[in-house]
Parts: sequence; C-alpha cells; structure tokens
Amino acid sequence: MRYLRWMRPHFRGFSTGNVGSNSAHDLAGTAPFHDHYVMLHSRKPPQEFPKAVSSLVQKALQLALAPSNGLVNFSWSPQQSLPPILSSSSDDDEVYSATVFLKGRNVIELEGLTVSNVQEAVHRITNPRPTIHPDDAVQPLYIYVCTHAARDCRCGDIGSSVSEAMRKEVDRRGLNAVVKLGETGHVGGHKLDFLDSRPCMEPN
Repeated sequence: MRYLRWMRPHFRGFSTGNVGSNSAHDLAGTAPFHDHYVMLHSRKPPQEFPKAVSSLVQKALQLALAPSNGLVNFSWSPQQSLPPILSSSSDDDEVYSATVFLKGRNVIELEGLTVSNVQEAVHRITNPRPTIHPDDAVQPLYIYVCTHAARDCRCGDIGSSVSEAMRKEVDRRGLNAVVKLGETGHVGGHKLDFLDSRPCMEPN
C-alpha cells in the first residue's frame, strides 16, 4: 500500500472558460464544467501522446471524481515533479504526481498517487483542508496549453508554437518562479485549447 504525500496548498483562481454559460458552443476549446481538475504529471509531452491516452490511475480517479464534477487529464512540464521510476513495469505499479485545482480556489500538489490510494485522494480533493495565506504572498500563475497533436493537429501545430513562444518569453523575463507553464492533453472542443489559473483579481 502506498500513501499519498500532500504538499502545502496555495490560493489560486482557476478558470477554464465561460463556466456560467449553459451553451457548450459559446467558447471553442472550453473544458467541460467542473468543480476540480486534476493534472497527472506525465513523463512524455502531449505531442507524443496517442489519440486516446489513459492509465489505470487516470481511469480509477476519473470514475471516483465524476459524482463531484471532477476531471482528470495529463500534463507535462520541465517544472513538474515526477515520482521515481520503478524497476517493475507492471501497470499495477503506476505512480503519479499531480497538480490539483480545487473548488474554492485552492491548488494542492499531490505525490505518490496510485490505484490503491485513489479513494484517499478523492477524500482530500473533495474535503480540502483550510488554508491560511499571507496577504503579500506572490501566487504562481498556472498556464496549460493543449499540444495533443494526435487528437487535433491544430493543437500539435499551433499549440506547440504557442507553448514554445510563451516559454521563451517567461525565460526572458525571469518569471519561472511565478509562471508555471505546462502542456496538456485534450481538454475539450477542437480549437486552440488552453487552461489558465489566475490569482483572484478585482474587475478591471
């Protein structure tokens, strides 16, 4: 039995489009409505994903989170943490790290996620611990760009170019500690898919 390790949570805003709308066609590329979103950290970039990508952990977690409006996807970034590679190649030994965006504008980093502790993960996600944050704390900005080429060639071509250009700009400005840029598998729709996570801001 493996046990989850939970990193210190952070306060974030999380947006994946016009969630207040009842129309799925208002914004192309918008992720389906959700209350929490799990990014399983992948060792391979989405450009190398097959058209349909899944794993035992992803399937078990998605099934368990469905009643609470949770979504599970895969993401890749040089900045993401990864569990050690196990000597065994059995699917039963899948171990993931993950970034979890929660309802209530919290984000937690999850380590050691396996099929055997999915229910523990679901409990943590649906019953998050209260978090106190300093008023002057600088909150990272999470940005995910879909580069899942096998699912949509536009994401492979345009998404990859967008991700590369953004990464160069982040590096140029020295913002790697503040901007967490990642690439993700298919998020919904078929045009220029992206997700962003922003600190809560006043209008205008």
